Amino acid sequence: AKPSSGKKMGKTTTPHIFAEIHQISKGYQLRESVWDAAFFLGLQDYTGHVGNYSLIVGVIVQCLFDGSVSFFMFKMAENDSKMRVENGFRGWNSTTCNAISSTTDFRLCASCDEQEVYEDTFGFILSIVAMAFWSMHTFYRLNTAEDFMLAISYLHRTNRTRLQAHLRRFSFESITYRRFVWGLLLGCMRMVSGLLLLVAGVMWLKGERDLFALIVKLSALTSVITFDQVVYTNCCSTGKVMVLIKNLALIEFPRKSRRQIFSRRRVVFGQLFTGLVVLFAVVYGVVPEVNYLMQHCS
Repeated sequence: AKPSSGKKMGKTTTPHIFAEIHQISKGYQLRESVWDAAFFLGLQDYTGHVGNYSLIVGVIVQCLFDGSVSFFMFKMAENDSKMRVENGFRGWNSTTCNAISSTTDFRLCASCDEQEVYEDTFGFILSIVAMAFWSMHTFYRLNTAEDFMLAISYLHRTNRTRLQAHLRRFSFESITYRRFVWGLLLGCMRMVSGLLLLVAGVMWLKGERDLFALIVKLSALTSVITFDQVVYTNCCSTGKVMVLIKNLALIEFPRKSRRQIFSRRRVVFGQLFTGLVVLFAVVYGVVPEVNYLMQHCS
C-alpha cells in the first residue's frame, strides 16, 4: 500500500461510532406520545374535529395522571416512613413491655428492634439501583422535552402552518406563532411533570429495603412510564395524527446550532444530574437512619 502524502497527514477523520453519535444529534424526530401528537392540535385538514377533541382529552388525562401519581407517591412515602416507625414500636412494645428493668435494657431492646428493620443487607443497594433507574428515565424525559422545544424554535414561522408532502414523508414548511407558543407550552408542561415524578419517585423509593416491595414499586413505576403511550394509542386511533407522526421527517437543526455545540456538555450534565439526585436521596433518606441505628447499637 502506498503511504499517505504529507498534505493528508494533517487531516483527521471521524470514527464510525462518533459519526453515528453526531447523526443522532442532527435533529428531532417526533415520538409516539401524546405530548408530540398534541402539537398537531388545530390542523383541521389532518386531525378533524374528532381528532382535536381526542388530543385535548389526551393532554388533560396525561396531566391529571402525572399530577395524581406524584401526589400519591408523596403521600405513600410519608405513610411508609410512619408505618416503619409504628411497626418498630409495636415490636418493641410486645417483646419488652414486661422485661425492662433499667435504661440500659431499654436502649438494648430498642437497638435490636431497629436492627431487625434493617436486617436485609442488600436492601440498601437495591434501593440505590431503583432510584438510579428512575432518575435516568426522568432525565431522558426532560431531555426529550428540551429537544422538542429547541427543534420547533428553528422552524420557519409565518401566519400559516404548512406541511410539505414528499414521496413518503411530510415535513414542516412553516408554522404559526401561536403553534410555536403552544409547542413551548407543551414542552414546559412535560418538563414540570417530569420533575414532579422525579422527586416523588425518589422520595417513594428512598426508604425501602424489602426486595418484594421494591419489585412492586418498580412495576408500578414502569406502568407510569408506559402510560403516555397508552393514552397516545387511544386518543390517536382515529384521524391522521398517527400517520403524520410515523411519516414526518426529521426536524433538523442548523449545522452550528446550540444543540450540536452543547451536545457533549449535556451528556456530562445528565450524568452529573443523575448522580446528584441519587446522592441527595442517599444522604437525605438513608444516611441519617443508618447513623441513628449505629448510635443506638453503640
